[in-house]
Amino acid sequence: MLIAQLAAIALATLLTTWGASLVLRALAVKLASLRRVPPFTWMFQGASVWDPRPDVIGAPRVAATTLLGLAAMVAGSVCYAARHVLEDGNTPPWGVFVIAAMSGMLWSAALAAALLGFFADRARGRLRCPRCWYDMQGQSRMQCPECGHIAKGQRDLQRTRRSRGMFLLAVVLVLLTAVPDAIWGFRRTGAMGVVPTWAMVLLVDVLPQSWIIQSGVDDDYGTLGDRIDSMQEYQARLAYRFVRTGPRENWQDVISNVVTATTKTNRRALADSSQTLQNLAALDGRELDAMEKRYRQLLENWPSTNSANTSLEQGEVGYLAASLTFLRTDAVRGPNAPRIPTSFVESMVAGPLPSTISTWYLRYVFEARVESPTEVTPIILAAFDRDINNPNQIYMLVQLFGSFISRNHDELPAVNDYLRDPTRRGRGGVLRMWYGDGGRTRPSDELLAQLQTDPDPRVAIAALAVQNSIYLLNGPDPNCDALIAIYNAQPMPDDWCLDQLWRMRCDVNSMTPGLLRDLTSGDGVLAWAIVTKLDQLSPTDPQLLPALKALNSSQATPTQARALAGVIQKLEAANASQSPAMDPAAPSP
Repeated sequence: MLIAQLAAIALATLLTTWGASLVLRALAVKLASLRRVPPFTWMFQGASVWDPRPDVIGAPRVAATTLLGLAAMVAGSVCYAARHVLEDGNTPPWGVFVIAAMSGMLWSAALAAALLGFFADRARGRLRCPRCWYDMQGQSRMQCPECGHIAKGQRDLQRTRRSRGMFLLAVVLVLLTAVPDAIWGFRRTGAMGVVPTWAMVLLVDVLPQSWIIQSGVDDDYGTLGDRIDSMQEYQARLAYRFVRTGPRENWQDVISNVVTATTKTNRRALADSSQTLQNLAALDGRELDAMEKRYRQLLENWPSTNSANTSLEQGEVGYLAASLTFLRTDAVRGPNAPRIPTSFVESMVAGPLPSTISTWYLRYVFEARVESPTEVTPIILAAFDRDINNPNQIYMLVQLFGSFISRNHDELPAVNDYLRDPTRRGRGGVLRMWYGDGGRTRPSDELLAQLQTDPDPRVAIAALAVQNSIYLLNGPDPNCDALIAIYNAQPMPDDWCLDQLWRMRCDVNSMTPGLLRDLTSGDGVLAWAIVTKLDQLSPTDPQLLPALKALNSSQATPTQARALAGVIQKLEAANASQSPAMDPAAPSP
């Protein structure tokens, strides 16, 4: 595709440049044929087309030459416009075609004017004064009889005559090439769209920061970050060389969800907002060296006690571990890579994760090896016991422990012993670690069967869900009866347990006792969550109608209100279809 684009550009340039040169030369012939001094004489002064010879263009052929030149320019402009179809793979808006055609035509006209200015009046064996261009053919002396200039030699008398007027015209045409694009850009994004991308790259340090950072406003006429993210790879690499910054000292602002008060430079703000520049920086050897240095520095100097708030540094370690795992694996998993200290794990699970960092990065901490896996396992298991009623913290622990166990299989016996201990409160959370694991490191079938009858509903439901995820059933799970029995007997301890009812595709009409309990419990959040699910499952038990109609739809969102109306309508339709049809021939009472 790149070859086709280059071919289209080459053909367009050849046609439009040749056509523009024909038009300019024909214009010069026409002006020279006028008896009076025509306007813009200075523009063509010094070119042979101003005093045309028959072997160049004869006056009778001016009209034909002009038409031929215009036709060539139009054909070249079409080739310029066709390049965008080859580049994007689809038909762009009409404005892009017009801009490409006009800009290409102006560029080629500028090139033609510059070429005419350089080469149109070559000596072709004639001897002329290099100052006033007086014809010195037949002169025996090197001194011009017209202006008195003494030439340096024969070669000096055969110089090509340049046209400053043509050069000036070329400059004007180059400046005019930006006008069509600027008009279209102003219509799209205002003043920002007028500035071309190359100017934004060169002026990145002085432009308003709102014009720099990626915003998703417009790919072609938006901020510099928007334009770079929509560039082809070779264009983005070229832009990166001009706007790149030095390596970071730390990566805390990358993983932070809080906007800090520290003012960023335009270059740093652009690098942080553009995914393309981040990808290019990640492949930059300087950036990788800085990442590895910071990663090693954090782990080797980690405090031995959990006395300071190190949440940002924890997220930074996770971010660096994830990045280096893909880009420089030996820095994380190699024999000389630093290990995760036990004190790091203690500080990471010591309490609820602050909202200042994204939990996503901490999932990659255990890409590296830990100093003592046997010390880490009881620390994380104790955190499950402590935070069993904190769904957000349990979710983070599940991600962390799953990553840890996948690289430390020797710790599985200790985990199984933990699951057999009925006094441990966090067993349900630990079991969730294997949900969707596909059976790679799951507990034994015997232990799973034992846990499915555990009196703790979290443990029993998690064990049933783990078994369901292992077998990847296409229909209702055979364990649905056990799960429904748990649900009908007592409220679900958390949203995750309730979601298993829907994920296992259990029969919703068998859940009526539990549904009636939750719909009339007074917990509005739970009731409306169930209504939303019922709208997707289409229940048919008419016993649910009174409880559903008793809900106050004024407290619901529009989506929830529509779901409630839909469930009631489906139940009433199902109830009507199940009622015996009245015999029209029977006498009315």
